[in-house]
Amino acid sequence: MKIISICMMILLFTGCSVFETNNTDMKYADSFKKVDNPEQYISSEFNLAKAENKKLLFILGGNWCHDSRGLAKKLDQTSLSGFIAEHYRLSLVDVGFLERGFEFTDKAEMETYYATPTVLIFDPVSGEHLNKGDMHQWGSADKIKQSVTNNYFKKYASELAEEKKEEASISEQQMLYLNKLKEFTIAQEKRIKAAYKIVGPLLQQYKQGKENKDFEPYWEAVANLRLSLPDDIAKLQKQILAATDKELQSVLFPEYKSFPWE
Repeated sequence: MKIISICMMILLFTGCSVFETNNTDMKYADSFKKVDNPEQYISSEFNLAKAENKKLLFILGGNWCHDSRGLAKKLDQTSLSGFIAEHYRLSLVDVGFLERGFEFTDKAEMETYYATPTVLIFDPVSGEHLNKGDMHQWGSADKIKQSVTNNYFKKYASELAEEKKEEASISEQQMLYLNKLKEFTIAQEKRIKAAYKIVGPLLQQYKQGKENKDFEPYWEAVANLRLSLPDDIAKLQKQILAATDKELQSVLFPEYKSFPWE
């Protein structure tokens, strides 16, 4: 029963089926490659994507992760692979056991990734992160239908950088609360990033067949934050933009539980 409980917690936390026994995606178990000099690599890829007139596509994943392998498999299907090659400069980046890949999220103005895989699509000319509004769905990539995957990447192949809202449409008080939301988001993302230094090695130990009494409660604690945060941020942003200055006083930011080690 304890093994089943742990499996359920990990599945909840990662958005990635690390315990998946289906081996249909094992052909893609070496798809994600370690980048030794991320900053130089990112700069070079932006320049190459711009020269090739393609969107830039970074996918942060782990070869141990069923959903990461599942997305690699979907990208390789004949219904999508040719389109990806024509319209995207693609990199499948190995984040190891959650200890790498943060230079890529820095480029997206994020402190960390929330799941493996994480899909980052950029306009190489403007530098705009194009899919920030719906990027978090790919944490469960293997469950997403091939047709939905195809449509997603076809949509963003022609997507332009998001038009900025006119400043006049946002009041000073709304802007103040949006800035508070940004600070709140950064603070929570920093907590998640710091947590990876603790839970990442536990994941690696588990994959090596080692047990640790902290494994289940630590993974569950991080799950409660990183699975809640994207929806909470989206709801708060919508609430702020729809509120009058007087109504903004009722906007409350969630208080998350401390991690066991905090």
